[in-house]
Amino acid sequence: MGVGVGTGDEAVLLERGPQLAALHAAWDAVRGGSGGVVVLLAGEAGSGKTALLRRFQAECRPPGIVLWGACAPLFTPRPLGPFADLADHVDGLGPLLAGAPKPHQVAAAIAEHARSASSRDAVLVLEDLHWADEATLDVLSLLARRIGELPLLLVGTFFTGAGFGTNFLGSIGTIMPLAKADERAGLLSAFYIQSYLAFSLPAILAGFLAKSLGYQLTTDLYATAIILVTGAGLLGLRAERSRAARLPA
Repeated sequence: MGVGVGTGDEAVLLERGPQLAALHAAWDAVRGGSGGVVVLLAGEAGSGKTALLRRFQAECRPPGIVLWGACAPLFTPRPLGPFADLADHVDGLGPLLAGAPKPHQVAAAIAEHARSASSRDAVLVLEDLHWADEATLDVLSLLARRIGELPLLLVGTFFTGAGFGTNFLGSIGTIMPLAKADERAGLLSAFYIQSYLAFSLPAILAGFLAKSLGYQLTTDLYATAIILVTGAGLLGLRAERSRAARLPA
């Protein structure tokens, strides 16, 4: 979704001017008293969603207005996880989360915070909603329903490519039970390393080829290579299953 050059506050976003302008326009609408706004920011992993929002945060005026929570990539997500990140900034939220709050109670605490005349934290960012637990999604839904009544800019980010995500989680669920309990950490590490190399190295190669061959030809070659590798993998899997079927029981 986005590309950045540089580090920290000196980073320069490339080709993300329209998205940054849209965030500022939404914030200006909230400050103008026309009610709240919900913005959903989608993109592939590593596409620059966080970099875009950090730049928006740095440019927001008055400074220090952005509340930031994130969902963790856990097999068993912590209930209301991203709101725990906000506990020190929203009055009453910490004690509330210490119990077993209902989603409507958390939504009410966020809404009251947004309405507070002294509140300067009128921007709420919730990152990685594809990892969210059900209670977090319920809070988000409740806030979105009432957003027109709240002086709040609610921004959520999520990872696109549900097919890839489903396939990835399915692969994890298939291989992890095959390992012993004390071997799973090593297996998972090897799986992640192999996965990152499988995706990053071809992308880096394509980046170099694009400079000399152009984007169109590079894209065609990249797609052809993916099709060939996938076909070879399917044929290999079919051959392996055929050999296993011929083995005596």
